Amino acid sequence: MNRAEKRRQKKLAAKAGKSNRALQTSLLDTPQHQNLTVQQAIDLAVQHHVAGELSKAERIYQQILQTDPNQPVALNLLGVVAQQSGKNEAAVDLIGKSIANKPDYRDAHFNLGISLQALGNLDAAVDSYRRAIAVDANYGNAHYNLGICRQMQGDLDGAAASYQKALLITPDSATAQNNLSVVYAEQGKLVDAVASYRKTLAMNPAYAEAHNNLAGTLKDQGRTEEAIEEFEIAISLSPENDGWRIRKALTLPVIVTSMEELQGSRARLIDAVEQVQESSPSVSDPVIEIGSTNFHLAYHAQDNRSIQERIAELHLSACPKLAYEATHCQPVKRPSPKRLRIGFLSVYLQNHTIGKLFKGIIENFSKDHFEVFYFQFPGQHDETADAINRAADKTIQLSKNLSGDRGLIAREELDVLFYPEIGMDPYTYFMSFARLAPVQAVGLGHPDTTGIPNIDYFVSSDMIELPNSATSYAEQLIQLSLFPTYYYRPEKPQSDFTRNQFGLPDTGSLYLCPQALFKFHPEFDGVIKDLLQRDEDGFLVLIDDGQGGSWRELITVRFNNVFPELIDRVIFIPKMPMEKFLGLLILADAILDIPTFSGGNTTLEAFAMEAPIVTWPGEFMRSRVTAGCYWQMGLNDLVASNADDYVSLALKLANDHEFKNRMRRALNSNVHKLFERVEVVREMEALFTLAYNAFQKGEMLSNEEFRANIEHRE
Repeated sequence: MNRAEKRRQKKLAAKAGKSNRALQTSLLDTPQHQNLTVQQAIDLAVQHHVAGELSKAERIYQQILQTDPNQPVALNLLGVVAQQSGKNEAAVDLIGKSIANKPDYRDAHFNLGISLQALGNLDAAVDSYRRAIAVDANYGNAHYNLGICRQMQGDLDGAAASYQKALLITPDSATAQNNLSVVYAEQGKLVDAVASYRKTLAMNPAYAEAHNNLAGTLKDQGRTEEAIEEFEIAISLSPENDGWRIRKALTLPVIVTSMEELQGSRARLIDAVEQVQESSPSVSDPVIEIGSTNFHLAYHAQDNRSIQERIAELHLSACPKLAYEATHCQPVKRPSPKRLRIGFLSVYLQNHTIGKLFKGIIENFSKDHFEVFYFQFPGQHDETADAINRAADKTIQLSKNLSGDRGLIAREELDVLFYPEIGMDPYTYFMSFARLAPVQAVGLGHPDTTGIPNIDYFVSSDMIELPNSATSYAEQLIQLSLFPTYYYRPEKPQSDFTRNQFGLPDTGSLYLCPQALFKFHPEFDGVIKDLLQRDEDGFLVLIDDGQGGSWRELITVRFNNVFPELIDRVIFIPKMPMEKFLGLLILADAILDIPTFSGGNTTLEAFAMEAPIVTWPGEFMRSRVTAGCYWQMGLNDLVASNADDYVSLALKLANDHEFKNRMRRALNSNVHKLFERVEVVREMEALFTLAYNAFQKGEMLSNEEFRANIEHRE
């Protein structure tokens, strides 16, 4: 027990039952402890308890209960012994009896919450902590634990409120301040998170976890050098923590200052991975100890297969149990199931880009041939998540505990497990190392290879891949005939928006590039410069980062180095509600696609508004999505072949009104070809059926075999 817990147990003893009856039997096998009162017996038991002598404490509590079976303090503290021994079911029973005999027993409600929380019954735990607080509104530990539960449930606003209340009661609690900082970071309030971590470290400068957490938040802000410094402090305070060393090794700039920095950061990452691997690191839970992915590699416009495979190899060597395999995944002869059991797993299957891209696929999977499983996470309750829940045959509640969730998924004996994305979230990334279904595939929610051995297939499309694309994937590349989504077309705004509503100039061409700022590649800077030089009245309109301006500052510094004389014609506007964003797409004179990383969800939203986009497809699929959408519609007029062509098309779209109207009419006539394409779902059903049949024969399905089957069906 820590000191706080010892003080708490002593207070429990002081508030013990008022009965002074002598016990009828001795509490210990020595004469001097005979004929103790209940209060004295509890005092003695607590002495053993706080000393860690649980068996002695347990024996005394049990003997008290032999004399008085309803003694609430003995029941509660015996429950605590069970709790500390890992027997939480027994603890719940004992502490529940204590509360039945003393309903206003504050500490029993609190202890019951701890055991319920340990058992994963978060709703009941929250209720117990609230009952403890109802007895004593200034019970700081209960507010703190309530914050933890609400955070685990995904109720970040509620968690923040609980931690703030705990800090009002115990203002020097570094752990509460650290947890509040984590909530701010999860809410995307990175400026508040950094300030809160600074408060934490002012309370306890040697708080290694807070240094590590601060490093992660600084990294997310793009403050790479500061992040590295904090990682180094954390590691110096906790040198045995190999997970933090791996996290530091994988740190990349969010927004690079130049091509030289981009190449240098990649080289340093490779060297750092090799150095860490040579030290034979050991990690127990990579979600907690590493807690990051290789997300920013995808925006470098380079082949990442080798790097991704090296990183995956590092994770497997550091944590071999990542390669967990469910027992039903061995290729053995068995009857083909009447319906294949397919699971969809992503923390973003809600009102998020991933939810928008894959909701329709899940809803339209054939119930005659597939049994659909939806894996849902705490706090995942919104319009999209609820629709997916209704569409699924079965919804399984997961907790984001890697080991426990693997067991829950394995018990369902899935035939196919589909990850809409891998690489955006640490939980999904590390979960995908396991073999939880005979066939495992990933979609293009995060459009880069995973490098993970247990992911069999990458599901893409003929529309967006080049003939030699397969070499860039560690997975078997499968190419559907259409863009791989069943996307519901959004409605146009009910009213028009004006420039004034966005704070934009009354005159001059508006070149809108509505992508996240970290997608801007240094090679695009020269194209922007050329465009603004050739249109002296034009403005580049960008969406601010929502991170307190840290990304905006970084990209502005880079732009200022490339075209300082034009920087005053770069305008940042705040993030906005969806209807207003759709209105902005319609209002823009020209929408610009980033040549190295094309829009996806935003492209579909723009086309739904019949808003033309200038695009320039590159070498990798992630740069070809907008072009692929044009090709699926049978359009090609705004697909550039080089930088000069790209700028010329942007200028023409913004300034030649007849041309723009013609592009809008072309979209109006053809955009239906992008939305609600049930053929995509049927092809995915065929893919997974063929892949499962190949598994039963101990084989992998090739793209050629898949395409031949699809063409035969057509």
